[in-house]
Amino acid sequence: MREYNKPSIAALIIITIIILLIILVVYKTLTITGARSRDARRISDVQALYKALALHQTMNSNFPISITPVTIDGKDLLSTALIGSKALESPVVDPLHPTYDYTYSTDDTGGDFTIQFCLEGKGVKEYKQGCDNYIKP
Repeated sequence: MREYNKPSIAALIIITIIILLIILVVYKTLTITGARSRDARRISDVQALYKALALHQTMNSNFPISITPVTIDGKDLLSTALIGSKALESPVVDPLHPTYDYTYSTDDTGGDFTIQFCLEGKGVKEYKQGCDNYIKP
C-alpha cells in the first residue's frame, strides 16, 4: 500500500493566503466596475436633466425657480415641473440615493441654474471624484 503525506500547516496557510488574495482581487474589480457604471449613469442623468431644463426654458421662458438648493428625489419641485411640462418622461435620481444626491438651484429670476452631483471614481474627464461637480448652462 502507498503512503500519502499529509499537507503541512505551512502549505495549508499558503493555500489559504492565495485563495484570500484571489477573493480580494475579484472583490476590488467588481467594486471598481460598479462605481464606474454608477458614474456613467450619473453623467447620463445630469445630461438628461440639462436637456430637459433647456426644453422647459424654451416652453416657459425660464427654469423652474429654486433659490435654495433642492435635492432631486423624484418628488421635488424640479422633477414635478419637468415631468408636468413633458420635458422629462420620468424622475431622475442618483443610483445610490440617498447616500448621494443631485441638487438643483437657480438664481432669483430662474434665468440660470446649477446642478450639483457626486462621482465615486476618477474615471470621468472634466469632473472629479467627490461631490464638487456642477453643470450650468
